[in-house]
Amino acid sequence: MKKKKIIIIISIILIIIGIISYGIINFILDYKNSKKEMEQNTNIINDEFETFKAEVDEFSLIRDEIYENILNQIYYETFENNIDAWNNKFVEYGEIITNITKFDKLLGEKCLNKTYLNTSINQKCEIFIETYEIALNSYITDIELYNEHIEKYNEWKLKNNNTDGTKTIEKFNSDINEYIDYNKDNEYLGKE
Repeated sequence: MKKKKIIIIISIILIIIGIISYGIINFILDYKNSKKEMEQNTNIINDEFETFKAEVDEFSLIRDEIYENILNQIYYETFENNIDAWNNKFVEYGEIITNITKFDKLLGEKCLNKTYLNTSINQKCEIFIETYEIALNSYITDIELYNEHIEKYNEWKLKNNNTDGTKTIEKFNSDINEYIDYNKDNEYLGKE
């Protein structure tokens, strides 16, 4: 009887040691996997952020060019002569924005609602989130402003009987046409 109790006690102790060992091993493996995943995410963020930054720089250049040469230089007398070139520039602008939206998948999944031990990575994520929202919302604002100019031109043309057999100019269409609140902070950065 005494032997049976000792065997039961030893069995219980071995089971407890086995459970604790299993828990410790699982914790260590989860920690290593988590650390490995964090390192992979850090590398992806570092690499993709540089490409994203280059696209944003190009976005800024073309946006400046559009304001300087189009939106701040619209004259009704030369409107029809320039509309094709302007539309082409806005198509180019849209292509750059489309390139930027691809980073939603690459960086967005790694940055939104995530915090890393590396402060440099956290800063890159913050910059990505803010810049992404600003770029998309600024683009939509610019399209709306451009379309307002087209609408006003069409009204001016009708009002002054300058129809001379030509149709009104159609507004510029874009697949990206809804403002975003990317980080869900109830602010739409870039929406003017």
